[in-house]
Amino acid sequence: MIKIGEFNVINKKNKKSKFFRKIRWNVLRLIRLKANPSIIARGYALGILIEFITLPTLGLAFLLLYPLTILFRANFGASLIGFISGKFIMLFFLYWNYQIGNILVGTKISEEVEQISHFISITMLREQGLAFFLGSIVNGTIVALVSYIIVYYGVVFYRKRKEMKS
Repeated sequence: MIKIGEFNVINKKNKKSKFFRKIRWNVLRLIRLKANPSIIARGYALGILIEFITLPTLGLAFLLLYPLTILFRANFGASLIGFISGKFIMLFFLYWNYQIGNILVGTKISEEVEQISHFISITMLREQGLAFFLGSIVNGTIVALVSYIIVYYGVVFYRKRKEMKS
């Protein structure tokens, strides 16, 4: 006999395992692509970079993805996987995008808090949007470069290991 509390625990475990299975499936799909490792890594990094830069554009990033993968001669499947995984990675960088953007724009947080407490102005939204956008460009470039290195060496390692087994 299953109690209601036990059913919820079992159901939560299944959801968690499904989530990790989907992540593992996407990673395996990425490293098993039939292309040069640099092309796969370039596509993945491009997908992440586009996700970082175009978050404020409210969904227009997907329209940029295909033409930019052709322009940079990247793998479109890898860029889609990078674009989708970039949504999860982006969550950890939202605060840092804004902070780095504030450093680049030169606004201080205390000035912004005073403005927010009184009223929200168009110039404040423009400055904060510019700060967030610039921070997204900087962080997105760094994350894209790191992900390029990780994916490139991951694909090379996978292929060498697969070759040694056969």
